[in-house]
Amino acid sequence: MKNNFLKDPYKIGVLGLSKGDGAGFLASSLARLSVQKKACRPAVAELGAGGLYDSLGMDKRFAGKDYFSFTKAAFSEQSLRGKRNEYLGVHWILVPPEDRQIELSYEQKLRIVANAVGDPVYYRFSGVPQEQAIKLLWEMDLVLLVIDPLPSKLLPAYHFLCELRKVDIPICYIINKWNVGVDRRELLQYLQIKEPFYIPAVPQEFVYGAEYACRPLIDMPSAQAVIKESIEKISQEIAAFSG
Repeated sequence: MKNNFLKDPYKIGVLGLSKGDGAGFLASSLARLSVQKKACRPAVAELGAGGLYDSLGMDKRFAGKDYFSFTKAAFSEQSLRGKRNEYLGVHWILVPPEDRQIELSYEQKLRIVANAVGDPVYYRFSGVPQEQAIKLLWEMDLVLLVIDPLPSKLLPAYHFLCELRKVDIPICYIINKWNVGVDRRELLQYLQIKEPFYIPAVPQEFVYGAEYACRPLIDMPSAQAVIKESIEKISQEIAAFSG
């Protein structure tokens, strides 16, 4: 297993075009897949509203141990250097429930970006105000834009999509929750993209099962059969960009 902690981590912004598109699911799945393949030692960092702490049952995983809150430390101007929350081979920089009311400034979030250690680091942008998100994306090496193809979610997000395209960094478009009800041609024409990645819709019982087991969805054999091939293709694309 290679160790790249002495060099600047490869930074990947994972961004949902609208709320609930699946950015957290994708970030945690990519991180866990790379651990399963013994390819690297990744990190997942939340820069916005949080949510993964609860869905992954971190309160149980860190029971009796200290969970270091990067959010609280950044807000109170404490040191972030060398801090780690290791679980399942991933360094988790998540927002605990008690810290969700903390509103970090752009500069404080930038401290988290600068001090997150991993190979690579997946930054989840869910809940980050659009103006802040655009500025923070300039710190990324690659953006994974996750899109729910439901028309009622796409229409309000069109302006934000146009703003994202002004950011001069590579963007991989990922259509999540893909199903036979989606009109592929109309969708691609609306988004003005040609070759996105597709992740099939996962039955809700698999999602519920993963949360009850406090595991990332890709760890569940039932879900793996549906999504693993798609996640691997995205992982290969990341490897091609990162060299």
